[in-house]
Amino acid sequence: MKKILSLILLFILLFSAVGCGGEQTPSVTDTTVQLNGVALEEYYIVVPDKNDAFGNYAANILLNYINNILGIKITMITERTAEKDYEILIGNTSRDESKEALELEIGNDEYFVYTKNNKVIVYGSDFYIGGGVGTLINEYINVGDKNNKLPASPTPEKVEFKDPDSVILMISDGC
Repeated sequence: MKKILSLILLFILLFSAVGCGGEQTPSVTDTTVQLNGVALEEYYIVVPDKNDAFGNYAANILLNYINNILGIKITMITERTAEKDYEILIGNTSRDESKEALELEIGNDEYFVYTKNNKVIVYGSDFYIGGGVGTLINEYINVGDKNNKLPASPTPEKVEFKDPDSVILMISDGC
C-alpha cells in the first residue's frame, strides 16, 4: 500500500513540476515593468551593512515579490558593494541619497518613497519602512501601469490601519 501511495505522490509531483505540455499561460514578464522609464530588472536592492531587522525584512519582501511573483530577477546587495546605475535603497545605507533622507523630518509613524539621481529611496521609522515597501509594490511596481513615475521629492506618509471587514477565529487544541 505504501508503494502505491508513493508512486501516486511521485506522479503528482512530476506532473505539477513539468506541467501538461499544453498552452502556456502568459506570465507578468511578458510586459516590461518600469520605474521612471527604466526596466525593473536594471535595479539592485541595496541594504545597509549594519543589522537593521526592519529594513532587511522589508527588503526581502520586496526582493521575493519581484523575483517570485513578478518573475523578474533582480539582486540584493549591501552598501559596501560599488554603486550601480539604478538602485532601490532600503533604509539607512551609506549612499548619499540615503544620508539626505536621514536629514528629512519624519514622524515616528511615517515613511516615504521617492526618487533622486536614478535611486529609489524607501525610508521609514522602525517597522514603518514596511509601509514604504508596501507603497512601492502596490502603487509603483505593478503590471497594470508599465511605466511608473515615482515622486521626485519626499512626502511623508502614514500607515493607516483600518478596521477589518471580517475576522478569522483560529482555535487549536495545543498540538
